[in-house]
Amino acid sequence: MGRLSRQMCVPPSSPRCSVASLLVMRYRSDEPESADSDEGDGRAMAVDYGRRHLGIAVSDPLRIIASPLRAVDIENPEHGINVVARLVRELNITDLVVGLPRCMRGEEGAMAMEVREWATRLGAVCGVPLHLVDERLTSAEAARVARSRRRRSRCDDIAAALVLRVFLESLR
Repeated sequence: MGRLSRQMCVPPSSPRCSVASLLVMRYRSDEPESADSDEGDGRAMAVDYGRRHLGIAVSDPLRIIASPLRAVDIENPEHGINVVARLVRELNITDLVVGLPRCMRGEEGAMAMEVREWATRLGAVCGVPLHLVDERLTSAEAARVARSRRRRSRCDDIAAALVLRVFLESLR
């Protein structure tokens, strides 16, 4: 059985970030951690969950840079879990970050509950620490970034990179 702990996270220092404060929620297993999964060591991966698409981003091994990896079309939630679990193994990911959608007032709606349930199943399959990060306004910011780059494809991976950036900055 795991426990959920909360810590406040300083918002990204980007002048375009309009989020006043963000909440990082960490899911940690009660089992002892191995040396490979210590925070700050190894790559982290962020997932922007959607019912039809996942945005995926990864950090560098030093956890300085968050980079969009890809957007993935999924058939159902279990397919999404399988895709992410495969990438976790292939890329030697030591921490998973999942964006938690909240209303502007901070409340959690039906989609946040769905994401929590999906993330719990994902964490059990992957066996690495799982962190839930408030993703308010990341989709709007991702769309703005995509437009500035004249990118026409989906921007789910950019949204995941923004969520990952918030998580990485919370570790500093």
